[in-house]
Amino acid sequence: MNFINQFWAADWDGLYRILASGNPPLALQLLAVNTLFLVFFIVRNAAAKHRMRRQTVEIVQLILLAANLAVVFHDQVYGVVSAAARKLMT
Repeated sequence: MNFINQFWAADWDGLYRILASGNPPLALQLLAVNTLFLVFFIVRNAAAKHRMRRQTVEIVQLILLAANLAVVFHDQVYGVVSAAARKLMT
């Protein structure tokens, strides 16, 4: 099966249901998180006299990835974090 057939056979309704779920919708949450990082990037580039080190750029990208994953999997992440916090407190 070539790419175009796989594209048309994809479950686009399922993707829409996932992105439209939640209050506010998941798509809006992801848009907000990524917009904050974009604003940070634009302000940093406009105000900085020198470029960021490569390691700093990679760390910021990892933080963005972690923030996106936290938005998508917030129910599961909350359970893991609260279980770890309870374990630390006892």
